Amino acid sequence: MVTVETVHAELAVTDPRDVALYIEKFEGFAAAAVSGDAMRSMVEEIRDQFLREQEIG
Repeated sequence: MVTVETVHAELAVTDPRDVALYIEKFEGFAAAAVSGDAMRSMVEEIRDQFLREQEIG
């Protein structure tokens, strides 16, 4: 079973084919996730780029 929370409702998905789709998506997100020092570096790089753009604009 997969529980999906939206802005206005909570869905319970139980069909095995639908659950498999959610598992596939979750695994993709987990594979792309960044944490620890790599995450901090990425956020700092985004912050620095944003601040440079603010100085130019």
